[in-house]
Amino acid sequence: MVVTVTGIPSGSTVEVSSADIRIELKGLVEAVDPAAGTLRVLGTTVRVDALTQFRREDGVSLALSDLSVGDYLEISGVRQADGVVLATCIEKQLQSGSNVEIKGFVCNLNTAAMTFSLWSGPDCTNSALDTGYRVEYASAVLKGSPFEGRGVEVKGTLSGVTLTATKVEFERNSGAHDRGYARIELYGPVLNLDEAAKTFELLGYTVEYSAARVEGVLAEGAYVEVKASPDATNTAYLHATKVEVKYHGGDSSGSGDH
Repeated sequence: MVVTVTGIPSGSTVEVSSADIRIELKGLVEAVDPAAGTLRVLGTTVRVDALTQFRREDGVSLALSDLSVGDYLEISGVRQADGVVLATCIEKQLQSGSNVEIKGFVCNLNTAAMTFSLWSGPDCTNSALDTGYRVEYASAVLKGSPFEGRGVEVKGTLSGVTLTATKVEFERNSGAHDRGYARIELYGPVLNLDEAAKTFELLGYTVEYSAARVEGVLAEGAYVEVKASPDATNTAYLHATKVEVKYHGGDSSGSGDH
């Protein structure tokens, strides 16, 4: 599952102070296409690959073919730029319900009525991204401020296509680097650096940095902080947008100016 972890690095390990599972979608299945490797939940297309894990809430292993319309799922994954969620873990809940959880984008915002449409991408001129769901947030606990095209996380109850929110969290700003989709941040030591191919391994991922802004001098064993997006077809392959060298092996100064 995709998690957000806070901790202190110590050698090749991290002493974790908190870890939060990131749920991208929680709701009923609207369609399943095993041949295409996709399903639809809350108006959002979910794509699976060979690395996607399927299980029931009680731990029983499943496959995409075991899922049916009406199943109540909890989905962890990363959202691609086209609004499709690439699932890393899909868990079928044993009991269904009207409680839903979804990440998306604010479009057709009406601050007077306290409503907006939920889209799977930030381009509010592209009707293909419209999930078909409408959010009413008058009685919700709010975090942040609503703006057209801004990323949002909504929790609430569903009736038809109307989602009555109990909690709404808006992104701090609408900059491209703050979108909720296809973003991974990693910290650790560089392994198998290939300067010709502009790749290295980090925490089990292959990082390609040809288009990245590199701060500091990359070297084998150097500790780096990487911001990247997963490859469209291989989630273990990352395309870095920024690589910052924190320190080289044995140097605890924490500076990236080496």
